[in-house]
Amino acid sequence: MASYFGINGDGGNFFSNYFQTGGSSSGISLGDYASIQNGTYKKLLTAYYEKTGKTSKDEAASDKESSIGKKTVNAAADASALSNAAAKLMKRGSASVFSLKEMEVTDEKTGQKTKKKAYDRDAIHTAVKDFVDKYNALVDSGSELDNTNILRNTLNLTKMTKANAGILSDVGITIGDGSKLVLDKEKLSRASVKDLENIFQGNGSFGSQVVEKASSIAGAAAVENAKASGTYSNTGSYSKYLDTGKIYKELL
Repeated sequence: MASYFGINGDGGNFFSNYFQTGGSSSGISLGDYASIQNGTYKKLLTAYYEKTGKTSKDEAASDKESSIGKKTVNAAADASALSNAAAKLMKRGSASVFSLKEMEVTDEKTGQKTKKKAYDRDAIHTAVKDFVDKYNALVDSGSELDNTNILRNTLNLTKMTKANAGILSDVGITIGDGSKLVLDKEKLSRASVKDLENIFQGNGSFGSQVVEKASSIAGAAAVENAKASGTYSNTGSYSKYLDTGKIYKELL
């Protein structure tokens, strides 16, 4: 299966291409980022930061830095999760959630069951709902940080979504309080599958733009984590960094 925007068919993480490999001076390791995505790193951080109360000003300052660190990890993980959710909706061909499937259909009048090609509306709802949930989680975590780059990129994501409010509303996705998405299951169940494909698939689609914006948020979070972890060099540059937008630009 071909990959879409660097995400492979099984939902692999496209952000792996962002991280430089090799020794400690060449970049953030893929293993480290994988631990962030699967939750291991987050759990370790949580356990560490909840150990004891603080007894000095230095420890209080350290606690503040730790809180910022956890929030940037959350933002990076949420950005990855959103991109993976978008990847499921971007798949084409037989693997597409929007493709016709052989399904058992019950006649409403006679109750007779027959097999025929039809759209799996339950699978479509599950995939779209997952996308909406992951989007909202990223809006939350991205807006909680007092970091200009992350806040700006989160704002860009919500502004781009508002620009697509009309086509999203046609398929049951609206923008609610706090710039979060709201899904109307009934309207989605009646939505044109062609409209859904146009929204989520192909270069320039809403789906591809979400991946681009999420990658920018992940990039900003990775830079902030590098800065907090002491990888900001005395020459004023990062020895570990993420090239924001690199993958998306390579695919254009």
